Amino acid sequence: VLAGAQNYMRERKDECSFVSLRDVERAMRVMLWFYSNIRHFEPKQEISMQKNIPVSPFMDIDEQIDFLYYFREDYSNNDLIENSLLEENFSSCSSSHETPDPYLRSFIHGIDYISYSLIISLSICYRARLQERDVFDKSMIHLFRYPLTQIDDYTVIHAEVNRRQQVILNEMILRPNIAKNAALRENVFMMFVCIELKIPLFVIGKPGSSKSLAKSIISNSMQGNRCPDGSILQNFKQIQIMSYQCSQLSTADGIIGVFKSCRTLQRKTGSNKFTACVVLDEVGLAEDSPLLPLKVLHPLLEDNDYGSDEIEKVVEQDEIVPKHIPDVMTEEEKSKAESDDMMNRVAFIGISNWSLDPAKMNRGIMVARGDPDIDELVASAKGICESKVDKGPIQKSIDKRIELLARAYYELTSNKAHSKKGETRDYFGLRDFYSLVKMLVFICYEYGAVLNRSILHHAVKRNFGGVSDVDPVKIFDHVVKLPIGSKKGPDSSPLGLIKANLMNLTRSFHGETRYLLLLTENYAALNILLRSPDMWPTHQDIRDIRVIFGSSFPSDQHYSAVCRNINRIKVCMESGKTIILLNLENLYESLYDALNQYYMEMNNQRYVDLGLGTHRMKCRVHNNFKLIVVADTETVRERFPTPLINRLEKHFLTMSTVLTEVGVVISKQLVDWANKFSTLDKNRIFGFQTRGNFTVGDCFIGFHDDTPPSIVFHVMKEMYPDDSTPDTEVDTAAVLERCQTLLLRMATTDAVLRVKNSLLSLQSGDIIAEYFKLHLSSLEEYLRHVLSSISNDVTGSHLTLATTHSRLLTDRDVDQLRHRLSTDTETETDRIEITSLSLQQFQTELQYTREIQRFLRGDASIERREGSHKKILLIQCERGADNAKLIACARHKTVDELKDLREEKREFNFEVCLVFLIQLSREVHGSKFVSFCGGAWNTVHIDDIRSLDYTEMPPISELIGKKVHELLEQNEMEREFSTGTVSSKSRLKHCIQPAVSKLEDQYGSGDRIFDRIRDFNLLLTEENYTSNFFSTLCTRLTNLLKEQYESYDGPNNDWLLQTANCGEDIQSSGTFRKAINLRINNTITPLLAELIACLDRNGNLELALYNEEVPECLFNLWQDIFRDERLLVLQYRDIVSPLTLLPRRRVPVLSDGAGGQYFKAHFPFSWMINQSTSQILS
Repeated sequence: VLAGAQNYMRERKDECSFVSLRDVERAMRVMLWFYSNIRHFEPKQEISMQKNIPVSPFMDIDEQIDFLYYFREDYSNNDLIENSLLEENFSSCSSSHETPDPYLRSFIHGIDYISYSLIISLSICYRARLQERDVFDKSMIHLFRYPLTQIDDYTVIHAEVNRRQQVILNEMILRPNIAKNAALRENVFMMFVCIELKIPLFVIGKPGSSKSLAKSIISNSMQGNRCPDGSILQNFKQIQIMSYQCSQLSTADGIIGVFKSCRTLQRKTGSNKFTACVVLDEVGLAEDSPLLPLKVLHPLLEDNDYGSDEIEKVVEQDEIVPKHIPDVMTEEEKSKAESDDMMNRVAFIGISNWSLDPAKMNRGIMVARGDPDIDELVASAKGICESKVDKGPIQKSIDKRIELLARAYYELTSNKAHSKKGETRDYFGLRDFYSLVKMLVFICYEYGAVLNRSILHHAVKRNFGGVSDVDPVKIFDHVVKLPIGSKKGPDSSPLGLIKANLMNLTRSFHGETRYLLLLTENYAALNILLRSPDMWPTHQDIRDIRVIFGSSFPSDQHYSAVCRNINRIKVCMESGKTIILLNLENLYESLYDALNQYYMEMNNQRYVDLGLGTHRMKCRVHNNFKLIVVADTETVRERFPTPLINRLEKHFLTMSTVLTEVGVVISKQLVDWANKFSTLDKNRIFGFQTRGNFTVGDCFIGFHDDTPPSIVFHVMKEMYPDDSTPDTEVDTAAVLERCQTLLLRMATTDAVLRVKNSLLSLQSGDIIAEYFKLHLSSLEEYLRHVLSSISNDVTGSHLTLATTHSRLLTDRDVDQLRHRLSTDTETETDRIEITSLSLQQFQTELQYTREIQRFLRGDASIERREGSHKKILLIQCERGADNAKLIACARHKTVDELKDLREEKREFNFEVCLVFLIQLSREVHGSKFVSFCGGAWNTVHIDDIRSLDYTEMPPISELIGKKVHELLEQNEMEREFSTGTVSSKSRLKHCIQPAVSKLEDQYGSGDRIFDRIRDFNLLLTEENYTSNFFSTLCTRLTNLLKEQYESYDGPNNDWLLQTANCGEDIQSSGTFRKAINLRINNTITPLLAELIACLDRNGNLELALYNEEVPECLFNLWQDIFRDERLLVLQYRDIVSPLTLLPRRRVPVLSDGAGGQYFKAHFPFSWMINQSTSQILS
């Protein structure tokens, strides 16, 4: 029979095909153990019925084994190994039994005890791992021939196995509302047998297949002689389970440690009636660990086979009996060695949602549960609905629709309901279905109504929420088809669903509400929860809600940081505070026992295991405790393990889902305004050099789909704090205007200027004027505005998240900023302190927190004095899109520290301004970074955060409507703007080198390039030349620029708007201000090159420099000719290319030398005088 089972398994095409001699050995151990203990597996009513059954013709166990040993069919040569092993096992087992119990010489339902024991053994060692078990049963019954009992009906195997499983389950301690379904029955039975025999067991099944529940039941029930009187469990061992929570942080040392602890505990008891059991929870998660911790399972699961050095070291420390036993031993020594061997061996259970590699699985028995069919779902649901009270109309209304509910669930999770993303099948699990049934019962009794459509909708949305492209309500409606109902049902709005969960603190007969998983965007759900006090129970002070935002600092991704967060969760559990968890993906596996909500109860107190790896502790759970997990939708899809998702009540919560009707209308208007803002009008961009349409993300930094609803939600809370304000009293125009202003703060300067060519061109004047009132030209201007508005109290601190495309500030830039801001203080007591930090400089959250505390509390001990001490903290971060989680973590820690200061209610003698400076690279289609935070945070975009050098270029606001030649058009050397004096000299200096590089000498060497740069710089720098030369140069360039401007026909001759429309130039420059500066220089440079080429003909430029060898009269003559536009004629139309009508890319420098020789003049503008004289003479 065993050889046939081996062959059958080898023919499978999945992991079941991996069998070895280990399976044969385990099958014999199970068979003989069951044979010896068969009396304990008989229900009492069946025992009395078996007394009159004729006894077996085999009078003792040795004879039965001998018959089985000698009677075997001739198998192929491949089965000789199995047959030889059978011989060894039958021989050893035959000699190990003494006088058999006369009661065992009997039949069970017409099957003799040996055949019956073999059936149970096959079921445990082979059948349990299969999905198609009926096929296996049909194959096995043909092998049951004389002297075994012949079995004609394969269903007998299934019926008898279920009957024995039910006997064990009936002895276990179960809660009233736990369904005794097939999965739980089999899992409990398999664990019971494998723990008794210390055979490793792997329990494989999808979430909700009663794996963890079975473990808890076994742990609570198998207490040996401490079990209730009359329980058959008194005849078996007392167990102690030691769990190890596997995760990606698991290590080999941790797994070895839990085996060591079990072995030590088992040896200390010194009793063969006690077994320590190692349980690896979610062992499959450890396979993803880079440390490969599961490699140690190979020797650990072998019987006394400690193959690795690490295991041998552990064995030596425990003083365990050596592995090798001498060949020559007395019977007493052999018995003692075998006893010590059993004391060293511990039970093992591995729980996983998927199969491990065959090398590990083959070292134990595997039980695999597939998807339940509809009949099994119905049976489970009916078991959940059972109650001790008489069934009234409410219970009957649910019972008669249980099958329809099961069919609807089956359809939802089948291939028919799959979304395009393929998310539905694993996203919903059995726990969701069981919770649905419990909730329907609870709500119907709470409302005193039979099951109707509104109650069903509420329960379905709460248990099958969180998906956007599949409608579970529609599927359940189509299958169940319930009436609407006469009474008003529960609130099924997004906030109503969450409120129902948070408000329910009742532990009913059917359990309690599950903990929450809120899928959101940009952590918007956290903002909603903390700003919606009506969602919480009356006893819950929203200020006492604890938020734990997981650290994203590099060195906080290790074991110690996870343990610190677990300890914080433990404190909240015991004190009954609600806790909100974010960004803690490496911790959630440690909460599986708590999320199961299957508690151990002692003295009317609830306890649950909490911890990571071997560090586990019993934690008391307060009745008011609530846990909420907030995570980004994409993170849940990609990173959350299926067991975690299935344990939680899921809801999709974004700002768009919680807006009132008027809020939705305003949000749509804001979206429409943003789209028009970013869309260029094709009729207006004709003739412009533009890359085409810009996206909304290009115009508003950090914009995403949930940004408009977030802004509307923020403004509504700001203008109408009372949530009960009716929509009719909301000033929609005022709210929309405020929302547009907040969105405008996130706009780039070039996008604001492009409004002239957008679909909002008629409003462009007002929009541009409003933008430049926001003080966003530079960080200095913004801080000056902020400091003037902060009250002298820490509660009035200003929090800003500022994005920029410029380089971040250096220490020199910070010193310059401090100096500029300090010049505004009126008294010596007014001080400004600026601290600059880089997020990348911190390795841990603790380091960052200490630095924030040092900044905020550094002057706390100083007595308050007159004047104000203004403190600015600049927290800079490069590559904001790549460090979004790090930035979010730092923001939340900063808010926590400010919250602690407010709770201390201490006065401080400084004003606080905290600014996060986030550097973002310009991307063609906008950045993925999400900027708007809401709450206390102000979100702005500053094009260039450096203090502006107004000596080179005025503010952008003062360039609007100005032409390039107007920047150089002046009678004096400088031009006055509102921000100060702007010098054209420095700009021309920047243009000299690129202008000279455009020159091309026809005759002469390249060394002349450096001479020209030197000479021109001298003419702009030396006082002897500046007054005359610079003024004339500006006049000449101004005239050329004016002619160039007038030569362009058409209405689109706005150089500033052309710069804003050219996205490639802005992207290459980094900031719009640099792009403008580059545009001005590129406009001036070609014309300056033409001027230099003209002035340096025949080396004429050297004659403009004062030299003792050159008479002063010639120097003055040079200046006079350069100034006289009648003598030296230079017009724009004469210097443009005849093909492109644009300035030439290469400008030739002429020379009048004969025969191609280089000619150097000694008289100013000699060629012009020669040409003029020749013209007069002719």
